[in-house]
Order: sequence, then structure tokens, then C-alpha cells
Amino acid sequence: MVIIVGDPIKIGDITSAHTVYSIHTKSSTVDATVTRRYRDFRWLYHALQLGNPGIIVPPPPEKQAVGRFNEGFIEQRRLSLENMIKKISQHPILVEDEDFLIFLKSENFNNDVKHKHPNIDLNESIYVDSNSDTNNLLLNTKPNTGFMASLNFSFTPKFIEADEWFYEKKHYIDGLEVNLKGLLKALEIIVQQRKELSESIAEFSYVISKLSLVEISKPLTDVLDSFAQSQLNIKEIYQRQCAQDILTFGNSLEEFIRIIISVKAVFSQRINIDANLQKAEHEMEKKKKKLDKLMKQGRSYQVKIDAVSEEIKLQENKILNIKVMFDNITRTIKAEFKRFEKIRISDFRNTCEIFLENSIEAQKEAIEIWETFYQFAGF
Repeated sequence: MVIIVGDPIKIGDITSAHTVYSIHTKSSTVDATVTRRYRDFRWLYHALQLGNPGIIVPPPPEKQAVGRFNEGFIEQRRLSLENMIKKISQHPILVEDEDFLIFLKSENFNNDVKHKHPNIDLNESIYVDSNSDTNNLLLNTKPNTGFMASLNFSFTPKFIEADEWFYEKKHYIDGLEVNLKGLLKALEIIVQQRKELSESIAEFSYVISKLSLVEISKPLTDVLDSFAQSQLNIKEIYQRQCAQDILTFGNSLEEFIRIIISVKAVFSQRINIDANLQKAEHEMEKKKKKLDKLMKQGRSYQVKIDAVSEEIKLQENKILNIKVMFDNITRTIKAEFKRFEKIRISDFRNTCEIFLENSIEAQKEAIEIWETFYQFAGF
């Protein structure tokens, strides 16, 4: 599947201005061109999360209120959105997801998503509410409120990790996130210092060019002019290298950090399922105590006894279903983590290669500039 995100266009007035992107998709089953805005990508991310428990969904870039119409920012966002969609298309499960196909093909996207997922707000692209047991189990977003909760009589589940694999991977992910953020910060410092150096070189070139106007001698003037131009050429190399480092290494690091957030999200899905399992088991204990109390009061309460017994059967089925869901998401996360590790290592290696190649090419250009000046000056 070939997917290209391009042609960013700003539309709307001052209060509703936003950027839309054209998405061109070509495969054996899809041949379509549609337009989508940033919030549509966020909707896709959340829809895929809800529909695929345990799957690590490639995330979109973060929101930005200031400077979102700058040319450089738009290009960075376009590249990030394209990488997101391409990685989704490379996932064997997500590529077949109905929400993803709607995103790629629908000509009436807003209406289609409202009918399919009425509980995802397209304006904010956040989870609002749902009657789906699956979604509630995954998200567990509703806190227990009310009079009994205010008296601290409510049941609060406490998650205790029994699987050593998850315990180790959580610490590994936390450490990886810290290291990647540190590397991104170091790259930003390098880029900023290189920008400052290029500005200093430009100032130095300006002074040299002014000095050449003194015209002490024609040969010296020519050498000074050539020296000033060489400095300007070096400045342009540094500026181009800054842009390349941000678009390649910088964007890749930010993408790695965002995907870690998605990894943490699937870990949280599993924890939320466990919390609902504990709540269901707690509710089962309450129902059993109620049944015991009714049994002690005699057969005159047979109707209530039958009703509570039926509730217990339903609760047992609910607990069984939650346990199955917990086991399924546990297996899915472990399989996804292996895939995540393999892809992460490959992507990071490719990013480092591009970064080094760009640095080497910049140094070669600089050497060529100085060699040319050296020959011209006759040193």
C-alpha cells in the first residue's frame, strides 16, 4: 500500500482556520484521494485504540496552538502524519481495520464517523462516553461518585503486577523514554548552537566584505571577497544542516517518544481491565452475602432468592468474560511489544545512518569550499 500525505492548504477564517492535507492511497483494494485535517488523524488514533485492545497504535503529533501555520511547522506535521499513516498501513491488523479504511476512502467522513462512533467527539477527538462494556473495561474513565463514595465506603481496586514480564518492561519503557527525551534535548542544543554559529559566521563575513572595500591592493581585495563568500557558503551549510537534523533525527526522536506513550496506553488498558475484574469480584461477594442472608430468613423469600441467584450467575459470566479479556490483552501486548522492539531498532538505526550521512556530506561541502578558496588565494 502506497500512501502519500501532501498538499497542505490553509482554509477557513480567523476563528476557524485550519490546515487540510490530501491523502493519496494506492493498493490492490484501495485507490482514493481524500482530504483530512489534523483532528481527523487524532480521531483515527483513538478509534483504533478502542477497537483494537492491546495493539500499539502509531500516534499523531501533539497539538500546537502557536505557530501552527508556519511553513516549517506545517512541513514537520505533514511528515509526522504521513509516517503515522504509513506505520498503521504496515500493521497486519490495523491495515484491515474498518475505521482505517473509512479514514482513507470516505468522501463524507464527518457523517460516517458520527454514525460509527457517536461517542468520540470529532472536535476534540477524545473519549466522551459509551455504553460498551468493552470500552468501559479498557478506559475505566468514570470515577465512583456519590454519597457513599464521599464517605470513603466505595471499593477502590489496587493493581498488583503478578507478571514479571510486565514489571520489567514497564521499568524498561520508563528508562527508554527518559533517555530519548535527553537525546532530543541534546540535539536541540546542538541545533541551536549551530544556528548561533551560522549567525556569527554571517557577521564575520560582513566585516570581511567591508574590509575588502578599503582596496589596499586589487589582489588582496579579491582574496578578501573570496574569503567573505566562502564564509557565507559555510553559513548556508550550517543552516541547511540544522533543518535536516530537525526533519530527520528530531522528528524520529519525537515519534519514538510518542510511540512510547502508546505503549504505556496499552499497559493502562490491561490495568483497567484488572480493576474492573476486581470490582466485578467485589460485587460478586456482595451478592453472595445477600443470598446467604436471604437463605437464613427462610423460604418465604424464595422469589428474592431466585432473583439474586440469577444475578450471581450473570455476575459469574461477567467475571469469566473479563478474565478472558485480560488473558487476551496480555498475550496481545507481549506479541506487540516484540514487534515494537524489532521496528524501533530498525527505525532508529536508519535514522542514525541518515543523520551521519548528512553530517558527512556537510563536512565534505565545507572542505571543498575551503580547498577552492585556498587555491584561489594561492596559499
